[in-house]
Amino acid sequence: MKSRLFITVLLAVLTLGVTTSCEDMFDIPSNRVVYDHEINSTADSAYTTLGVLHLMRKVADRYVILGELRGDIAQIDEVNAKASLRNLANFNFGEANEYLNVRDYYNIINNCNYALENMDISIKLHNEYVMMDEYAALISIRAWTYLQLAINYGDVYYYTYPVISEADVQRVKAEGKKSIEYITADLAPQMLPYLDVNMPSFVSTTGSYPNMRLVLAELYLWSGEYEKAVELYEDYFMHNEKYELTKTDAENDITETEPGYFEFSGAFGKWNGIHFEDMDPIPSITLNQTKEFIAGIPMETSSSSGVVSEVSSLFHKGSNGEEEMPPMLKTSHAYEKLCKDQKVFNVSGTGKDISIKVDSVKMGDMRKYAYVGKTNIKDEMTGLPQEYDTYVKHSAGQIVIQRYPIACLRWAEAMNALARKQLEAGNDSVARVNAVNSFYLLKDAFKVFFPDSTEVWTRFVRFHDDLKKSYIGIHGRGAGDVAYDTVHYVLKPNVIAERLGRSVSEEDEQYLYDVIEYIDELIIDELALESTLEGNRFGDLVRFAKRREEWGDGNYLDFLAKRVANRGEEKDEVLYSKLLDDACWYLPFK
Repeated sequence: MKSRLFITVLLAVLTLGVTTSCEDMFDIPSNRVVYDHEINSTADSAYTTLGVLHLMRKVADRYVILGELRGDIAQIDEVNAKASLRNLANFNFGEANEYLNVRDYYNIINNCNYALENMDISIKLHNEYVMMDEYAALISIRAWTYLQLAINYGDVYYYTYPVISEADVQRVKAEGKKSIEYITADLAPQMLPYLDVNMPSFVSTTGSYPNMRLVLAELYLWSGEYEKAVELYEDYFMHNEKYELTKTDAENDITETEPGYFEFSGAFGKWNGIHFEDMDPIPSITLNQTKEFIAGIPMETSSSSGVVSEVSSLFHKGSNGEEEMPPMLKTSHAYEKLCKDQKVFNVSGTGKDISIKVDSVKMGDMRKYAYVGKTNIKDEMTGLPQEYDTYVKHSAGQIVIQRYPIACLRWAEAMNALARKQLEAGNDSVARVNAVNSFYLLKDAFKVFFPDSTEVWTRFVRFHDDLKKSYIGIHGRGAGDVAYDTVHYVLKPNVIAERLGRSVSEEDEQYLYDVIEYIDELIIDELALESTLEGNRFGDLVRFAKRREEWGDGNYLDFLAKRVANRGEEKDEVLYSKLLDDACWYLPFK
């Protein structure tokens, strides 16, 4: 109970100010006193951790809104969207905007800092450290929150001690803002000892604490420490243990086993029991997150119970009195074109009778039909129903912040970026392996998770009735049997040259550099197709653009500006010019 009281008092202290400049963001009136309190019981630690989780709800919607409105996948409804959303979408941050309040992030951080400093994790019960899971959860939450700050605000105020006095405020200000590289270097040693600690189990199934290994991996990815990021992603997916697939030939009384990593029907299995490539063109389904979900922020479904998510209503039809209104947010023309341009492959038959072809019935990436539903609203001018998209990814009960396929794409990204770094260091052969494995995570994950498999084994798995298509690369989730595509989704000079808009020769010394850049392009597309409207897009664009800067690409500003400015039917020249200044990529401290 004392912990809950402390959190309430601390929140009051940190939110007393009414001004919004970064200088007074931490201002604390000198007549306020917060008394010390040790967190030395499981009840205290549980109350504290749940209190911090409650604070995360204040920034949960912003995870989606800030990540999508500034990207190239989402568009606003110019008529129906409120002014604060329009300003975000147009990168106009001068006006008061409820989505720019940075204090909500620091409330989370400060409560984590206080709890971590005062929690007695040495207490044991039945020879087990009883508060270790809450301690680890708070470390993970704090790191995740700093990551969100850095993605949205760039360099930020950083501290790992509780700010409970005027002197503490002045200390934070004196230390100044820190880069994501500095923050990662400081947080990593604090996180590494707790990577394998289980998170608390007292959160409902609609939410969970951010996985610490994935948070640290993403911090490394943002900081350009690609080898460390790859190591953590690989460890997360492969678990440092082997699985075996068994093939039995009853006729000849032979049983063979194939060692590999990961179980079949694992993270990249089915959605609602239906393979994407087996769907009707426009199925009516909802997203089944049983095998997809890693972590999310649980939200209330009633405002009388607490914080309710606004996101679901933004992507679904709303109302104005008795009049139904279109959704405020929708997918962009750029996203619709990207989906339409994907080629869906279909394989039928076995052995000599196998047939591989582009499926002309299923046009475009099939994931769109799992993400997007339809609703009709009467047109006020004509009186006729007009069809609008609604987005089944968002429900009122939670904001998803970590999902298996997104983590896999981050792994592919880190591996490909590491390949470029190794290539520049002269390690061509190692770079080639990492680049190709990155590509396989997109196209044919079997080759990554079962690296020693023979071609005979691979064919058996692909065409076995029970296992066929159950283990695929990320792109196959929306494009069918893409593993058999030998023309379009391939590492071939003519395909690479077309995507990069330049002449590419396999004999050229530049060729492997071009391969890596081509895979980079495929990954940024795949992130758009897989994480549509989930809140990741603008951060992804910034991270990829900054990596192009690392590579010495003089057009790295154009990489982001061109995509965002072309999200509509016509290029927005004003927005394009604005985004060529990367200072506009970050939000002001308010």
